[in-house]
Amino acid sequence: MTTQHTATASVATTAAPRYAKQLASHLGRRSEIRYLGHSENEHASQTGHASENEHAGQTGHASENEHAGQTGNENDNSDIAIVLTVGECRLHSTPESLELTATANSEDDLHTVTRVIGSHLERFGQRNELTVDWKR
Repeated sequence: MTTQHTATASVATTAAPRYAKQLASHLGRRSEIRYLGHSENEHASQTGHASENEHAGQTGHASENEHAGQTGNENDNSDIAIVLTVGECRLHSTPESLELTATANSEDDLHTVTRVIGSHLERFGQRNELTVDWKR
């Protein structure tokens, strides 16, 4: 049996749903995204075509306008799971914060998940000085 490694972060923002959707939209090009309702039975998935390692080296910046038109089953009350090849991160929006829970099968893989998710969120929230401080 493999031990699951976990890290959490609480990112203070009143725009949590917007940042969660932006992360899902951007990373969804290369990863699986699951929109989870209040029940595990309520979800929709979309799958990208490349690994997060390919994505981690990407330096391009997507504009907020690219993410604004996303449609589907997502809504402000849904949790979002971003599934990378080495682990996943669940995003939960509250009125005051975006709650992140990253999981992976090894510390190295957990580091990759937290680095990919954290660096993108900080870049998207640079204007609002968002910081992601992971706790293990």
